[in-house]
Amino acid sequence: MVLGLENVSSVDHLLNSTNQVRDEFRKHFSFPLILWITDEVATKLIRLAPDFKSWAAATLKFELATCELIEYLKQQANILFSFAELKIKEGEFATQYSISYPQFPQQNYNFAPGSRRRRELESAWRDLQNRGYQLEPTLEACREFIWGLDRDGSDQSDIARIHYQKSFMALLHDECCVPEERRRISRQQLSLTEVMIQDCMDINFLLDSQCICPNYSHFKDRQSLIKYQGIVLFYIGLTYRLQAARNPALSQNLLEKAQVSLEQCQQVFEQAGNPDLVAGVMSYMGELLQRLQKWNELQTFAQRMLKMHLTYGTPRQLAKDYGLMAEVALQHSQWSTAYRLARLALTILPKSEPVSSRSVYLLLLARSSKNLGHWDEAVQVLEQAQGGTEPEYDPQLYINILAELRSIYYEQAQDLKAFRIKKKQREIEHQYGFRAFIGAHQLQPIKQVINPSSLKIETPMMMAEEIIASCRQRDINDLLQRLGRDDHKLIVIHGRSGVGKSSLVNAGLVPALRNMSLSARHVLPVVVRSYTHWSKEIEQAVAKAILTQENFRSQQNFYLKKTWEETLAKAANRPWKISKEHPSTFILNPNSFVLNNFQKNIDKNLLTVLIFDQF
Repeated sequence: MVLGLENVSSVDHLLNSTNQVRDEFRKHFSFPLILWITDEVATKLIRLAPDFKSWAAATLKFELATCELIEYLKQQANILFSFAELKIKEGEFATQYSISYPQFPQQNYNFAPGSRRRRELESAWRDLQNRGYQLEPTLEACREFIWGLDRDGSDQSDIARIHYQKSFMALLHDECCVPEERRRISRQQLSLTEVMIQDCMDINFLLDSQCICPNYSHFKDRQSLIKYQGIVLFYIGLTYRLQAARNPALSQNLLEKAQVSLEQCQQVFEQAGNPDLVAGVMSYMGELLQRLQKWNELQTFAQRMLKMHLTYGTPRQLAKDYGLMAEVALQHSQWSTAYRLARLALTILPKSEPVSSRSVYLLLLARSSKNLGHWDEAVQVLEQAQGGTEPEYDPQLYINILAELRSIYYEQAQDLKAFRIKKKQREIEHQYGFRAFIGAHQLQPIKQVINPSSLKIETPMMMAEEIIASCRQRDINDLLQRLGRDDHKLIVIHGRSGVGKSSLVNAGLVPALRNMSLSARHVLPVVVRSYTHWSKEIEQAVAKAILTQENFRSQQNFYLKKTWEETLAKAANRPWKISKEHPSTFILNPNSFVLNNFQKNIDKNLLTVLIFDQF
């Protein structure tokens, strides 16, 4: 008996090869061969190995009874929502779709598209649909929730929110209808109720609406059902929170909608009797109040948060509480109090946390130090915060760090440093939509804040609007046409200083290359801008470009990506000397890192475009 064919990564190639060597089975297999496969593999077997399949007897299909399928879907719904609870309690988890319980370390509960568990779920959905069975509202809510996670993983938060809202409405129907009524709810009737879904829902209004008739006498697990509603409301709030970070012009309105969703979520968890989940939601609520600059409300809320997190929270959440209290103290010009609270937050935060998690508290410490007259300490702390902050995850924090550092340099009459920081600040503001026009300056590609729920490590770069508006699109197309031809191995862009050569490459050509294929090949643009130690710079540029590729999007490779980044950062600070062991031309050695990776890219059908800017 052959098991596990559905887990083979190249099952199509395997079945094709099996079909070509089917006579070998007759020669070497003098016994019956049983293939235990899924419906998906059975379909592929008929399509890709028809000759091999023709030798088989009639396929035997083992089907679960309808009640067993329903029970299986209910178990998976419980697992899925239990997994979602961790995001609320901890504020961070391994990956969006999967979780491993400590008592069962070998068990991976993975709901991602293509995973074994997901295929089983989809097969159960199809079987029930073919039997004419309509999913119960709770199971329908679970399916919509999974589809919402899919869209979140694909970085489509707008569509994800629609699925989350449908999931919430299905849960309301399940909670508020007795069994006889539940059977009469058709999909058409449910869609009519969805008209009530606005950009910001009020759960109290929905519960009091005439189309909802609460009756809990027929439900044994009402608390779990209410908890599921709170989980879905939490995810709805996160979609607004992400969009606020990506749309600075609309951030106020979007943050208010996120606040309403999370407030409703908190009320639901309180009703369900889950103080640990309430404590988790409060961390996100505090952050929203901070971004909305509701300082008086935040001051009271922070005290409540601290009490909850002392009982139900984690060190990370406690550190956030003290950080928010330090922010309030700064707004009230209580410099010494803010300094002590920021220090306390940094002390409580686990040392295992990445430097980026400490940056917000370092900024608070630097602001309080500056106002206390400790300028040198403030500069040192801000430089540490700048080095540990990644603008693609929190551009507003990075901009605030640069603005604070620039102001200190200016006050200390270090005009050159202040100018360079101002230049960097404007670049980031322009890239992430905080500044509409950058002026006479080298353009950079437009970027978006990375979605923490997304499977993507980097969001796609977009061509700068100035490139399109200035009719430079034709120049980009000409360059792409040349790059796609094998007879143009070298392309030189020349012109007077200041005409826009670097802007054309960085804000136009590079994002275009990252979002397209040339001659049926994916493209890896490698940009080199510094030539002090050219061999080292090329190695670092190649390594950084490789880190953005698809093979680093899984969680296991995500940690490998972080290791590479740390190694590159350390290498950048090491002195670079030419010696007999490392001559200046060692990069041309066939065994060098650069040439090895160029060859690997060729083997993977990846076109490497090496770009020397400011050469």
